[in-house]
Amino acid sequence: MQRTALTIYVGGNWGGIGLSLHGTCSGSAEATQLLQAVRQVLLRGTITTLWLDCQHLAAISSEGQQTMLQLEREAQQAGLRLYWCNFNEQVTQQLSDTGLHLLLRTQPAATYPAPLGSLDRSSLGYAS
Repeated sequence: MQRTALTIYVGGNWGGIGLSLHGTCSGSAEATQLLQAVRQVLLRGTITTLWLDCQHLAAISSEGQQTMLQLEREAQQAGLRLYWCNFNEQVTQQLSDTGLHLLLRTQPAATYPAPLGSLDRSSLGYAS
């Protein structure tokens, strides 16, 4: 599989923000990028819900999975509901292999209050 840089797009309102993950989270640089993007949202302070749309996430490394777990803890400490949705088959298998899927709050994309497709238009400026 060809490596594609991780790009993160942002969108949302009504106290909820969505991040759309595109490419791969295959190393420490991408894991840090994901962590920084979510922390940037957490700094807004008025957000109660964060959706992470993973339909365009091709793969996630063990470092990326550790970051996901760290994000879960940080969101909980901040009183933020963090939802993951649209994992593809490969990412679902990677999360199942480590058991991380049991610790993530997942929801169907249809329950997101705004169309997740609209997230593709406003980039946070993160690319590796």
